[in-house]
Amino acid sequence: MTRADNGRFAVPANRSDHEDRGPDPARAGLGGRPGPAARPGSARPDPLAGARCVLLDFDGPLCRFFAGPPGGPDSLAPGIADDLRALLGGLPELRARLAPLPDPHEVYRRTAAALRRDGQPEHPVVAAMRKRLDERELAAAGATAVPTPGAAGLLARLADRGVLLGVASNNSEAAIRVFLERAGMARWFEDGPVVGRPDDAGLMKPHPAVLRSALAYWPVRPDTCVLVGDSPADAAAAAAAGVAFCGYHREPAKRRRLRELPGAPPAVAELAELAPAGRVAVT
Repeated sequence: MTRADNGRFAVPANRSDHEDRGPDPARAGLGGRPGPAARPGSARPDPLAGARCVLLDFDGPLCRFFAGPPGGPDSLAPGIADDLRALLGGLPELRARLAPLPDPHEVYRRTAAALRRDGQPEHPVVAAMRKRLDERELAAAGATAVPTPGAAGLLARLADRGVLLGVASNNSEAAIRVFLERAGMARWFEDGPVVGRPDDAGLMKPHPAVLRSALAYWPVRPDTCVLVGDSPADAAAAAAAGVAFCGYHREPAKRRRLRELPGAPPAVAELAELAPAGRVAVT
């Protein structure tokens, strides 16, 4: 069964948009520190309780950015990675080395690292790859990307608490803004930063530059903020920036991998588990 989300998308029906099932009590807590175990029948700890600001990664917590079209492949990412590798025609050894990678960001990042020369201008292949990646992401944002179930509800609950909201992502800022408008989510970020991929691929997460740029938008301490992300790179960037991390992933194995990172951060299966209504307002 599907339902309309903001009148623009059909996404899987999700009872938990309105119900609190709570995160794993053994993992919950700001800064990736285990929270107190819940007593039988008691409410489970909220990993975002007390946060003054919440930054969200884009692809994952807010949308399935590379979702395939109906009747097509489940994900556009491998095809985009192939598209980027096609630009390496004059560099067959590098192209062969990157052939197994299905993630277009990794293809771009590793290409930039391999072709970087200190004191030299950016290699034209890197510039061409970034331009192609921007184009493909913009196309996905305007057509095939779909909201993550529960994302709009989470943003509304956090806004009701008075939490400052921002986006810190390795995706193109232009594409992020197109999607947020299309999905009806842009209103929650009118007073917050939307920081996307830096021109320098070396400053993409896990480097903390994207998070630091977002945090500079507000007069807040990093230790009052939480990043909601879906990858070890997000967790590493948060740690380097002094920001707490809360993981989200719909796949159990990847969720377990997040929980096994240093500090045992919380990781939830559904966004409805975060900032449940009626809990711990920011003061």
